[in-house]
Amino acid sequence: MNCLPLQARLDSLTLAQVEAKFREAGTFFIRSTSRHRGVSWCKGEEKWQAKLSVNGTNIRLGFFNEEDEAARAYDAAALRKNGR
Repeated sequence: MNCLPLQARLDSLTLAQVEAKFREAGTFFIRSTSRHRGVSWCKGEEKWQAKLSVNGTNIRLGFFNEEDEAARAYDAAALRKNGR
């Protein structure tokens, strides 16, 4: 099987086109605002928010001025949750 034609088609797409293709296909697709797990940018507050999911429920850990602060809060809560 020759994958080169498919690879050429994929290489010619922009990021926006790839995202649109995923949305059209109904594929679950998340584009994170943070490089840390459990951390996202909150536009309304203009701060970083940390959240942890426990048994399918999101627990908000708070808003932070710095992305790394939010990541540390998430890490601490995850350690408490998992007991490690």
